[in-house]
Amino acid sequence: DSEDFTSSYSGSSSNIQIVNGQTTSQVSYMFNLTPKRAGTLRTPTGTIEIDGQLKTIKPLTVPITVHHSQQPTSSSPGTPLKDVYLVRDLSKNKVFEGEQLITTLKLYSRLRVTRGSFDSFAYDGFWKENLGEPRVRTIRNNGKPIALHEVQHALFPLQSGDIELPPAILKLTVQEPMKSGPMSGFRLFDPDFFGMTRTKEITVRSEPTTLQVLPLPPVPENLRGARSHEQIVVGDLSLSLGVDTDSVTLGEGKTVVVNVESDGNIRPIDSLTLEIPKGMKIYNDTPEEVVALRGGRFFLKKRFRISLVPDHAGDYEIPGFSLLRFDPKAQKYELVKTRLIHFTVAPSPSGQTSLAPAEGGRETASPEQLGETSSQRVYRYQEETILEYLGRTISWSLSLFFFTLTLLLFGTFWVVKNTVFAPAVAASPRSNHSGIERTSNPLQLREEFVRDLSQLLDSSGNREVFRGYLLETKLQEQITEAALLTAITRHLDRLDAISYGSGANIDLHQLQELIKESKRLLKEIESFQRA
Repeated sequence: DSEDFTSSYSGSSSNIQIVNGQTTSQVSYMFNLTPKRAGTLRTPTGTIEIDGQLKTIKPLTVPITVHHSQQPTSSSPGTPLKDVYLVRDLSKNKVFEGEQLITTLKLYSRLRVTRGSFDSFAYDGFWKENLGEPRVRTIRNNGKPIALHEVQHALFPLQSGDIELPPAILKLTVQEPMKSGPMSGFRLFDPDFFGMTRTKEITVRSEPTTLQVLPLPPVPENLRGARSHEQIVVGDLSLSLGVDTDSVTLGEGKTVVVNVESDGNIRPIDSLTLEIPKGMKIYNDTPEEVVALRGGRFFLKKRFRISLVPDHAGDYEIPGFSLLRFDPKAQKYELVKTRLIHFTVAPSPSGQTSLAPAEGGRETASPEQLGETSSQRVYRYQEETILEYLGRTISWSLSLFFFTLTLLLFGTFWVVKNTVFAPAVAASPRSNHSGIERTSNPLQLREEFVRDLSQLLDSSGNREVFRGYLLETKLQEQITEAALLTAITRHLDRLDAISYGSGANIDLHQLQELIKESKRLLKEIESFQRA
């Protein structure tokens, strides 16, 4: 205690995080401070021992004012207002259209809540994201304990103007202690003595709240050009590009990976476009999504895998991806870009340099292009195919016999393959992992590792490649050994960081170490599955 506050210890919590193989731990000690008077007060000082050294906790200056607030009403007669009431807090009362704000619904209850939904609130005119599960903790109010139930949402207003949030309404089932009857002469037989309670249905509601939503200013003329998506992101935005500079052969696609992360609303961004040369095609895979909560705010990360397929050989330099963001603090626009995309397309093994067909259909060479004049022009003989020859020389009955024999041989081969060879193949799919050995960069290694890992986890035999949340779910379902699961997760995180981050240009020795670790983990998974 101090001359300004009365303090009471309310518990501790610990948190351990493992990111890219680095472990950090955090221990929090919580104290409730009750001010003794109004005015500018100073929190108590203290000391804490960390690694054998005493650290001083410096006091903070806190202004304390007297605030007379009216508790929200309860629609259930007979339930005291002090027992159950609902409050809604907004992180901001004035935001821009599309800017994130946090709404917190706080249910204070001295009674035990046995039933109630905290996810059924409708926010018309907003895009809503959940911020984790409802939390319950015990606080002290006027020196008495009271349960605080909290549920938070991130809201993104979809229109400007003064918007009134209607009251949040909760239907709850609570247990309240039974009161002693007037005829009770002995405390031994009072309900309070036995802790007897009764179940009651009540409804509580918060007060309506008004929010001012400002319209976005006009986009400056110099930023109105083409961009990868028309959505304007209001808030922080990071955009990164993962692509190797290896050449591809004509007919193959160049895969690029774009990571988009923001505390603004990027849910509507389901695909990205590029300013590509004429004749090039672009294909978007379904983006992967990862939700993160940092500093009490909602962040969404989207990973786009995009394939570029040129129709001509040559060197390509393509402008990077770009998105327009609005900074609500500085109140200005910014065009966020990635670096340029540069790669080379080599001719096909046959020497072909273009996939573009001639106008009117398939491209063919004219007699003049073959070096023939009109007087030299001849009809070129086209050799019979094997099917044409057989059709001309073999009778229908003999053809039917050969067809039946072929079906019989094929059926025999299929039975032998699935009864004799299939178990051996299934026991060790891609056990040599030759694709991993042939990788020349971290991105290729990651793709081969995920492909081999998916085949080990795919019991259906469909050779499906698992990604994102589905891959995490398969790992948790099938890899029940905690140490092995942690090692696989760390390795995937490391491959992601190297492939899509600043460490893409690793040397050959580092790449060989990653290849060796990838093969080791896959063999451990095979051994674990056989056991």
